[in-house]
Amino acid sequence: MSLLTELPIQFDVNAIALKLVVESKKRALERISELAATTYRMDADNIYEHLLARERMGATGLGDGLGLPHCRLDEVTIPTMVIVTLAEPIEYSAQDHKPVDLLWTLFVPSSAHNTHLQILAAIAAFLRQTHLTTALRQTRDPMVAYQLIETNLCLPA
Repeated sequence: MSLLTELPIQFDVNAIALKLVVESKKRALERISELAATTYRMDADNIYEHLLARERMGATGLGDGLGLPHCRLDEVTIPTMVIVTLAEPIEYSAQDHKPVDLLWTLFVPSSAHNTHLQILAAIAAFLRQTHLTTALRQTRDPMVAYQLIETNLCLPA
């Protein structure tokens, strides 16, 4: 069963941007903030500042071209996701020092504790499946990306 139906998560096809053109990590986080603000009616500047603050605590680049930016926000009441693929990989201070081209962003309520850890674990499990990340990177249709995530994002056993 999909995590999107098992737990309260805000995720919309409009929160997916594919083949985005950005030159830097900061610009990518800025565009993610703008996308979240537009899709979920949130404050883009506040999101951006929180994402930057979280990155200063430790980079969220996982390796293999994957980034998992995440932060706590007072303005979200349930975990909220934004997915971005990039036209060209960017330097992201990833663990393996390789550039990143897939950014899966999670915003959680400031009071969240256990639930967001389950969601991060599910996202990490999804991202470890090369065939799924390859499919996300290759698609140019946000609905295809959404369906791929909806079908394959599950709570780890």
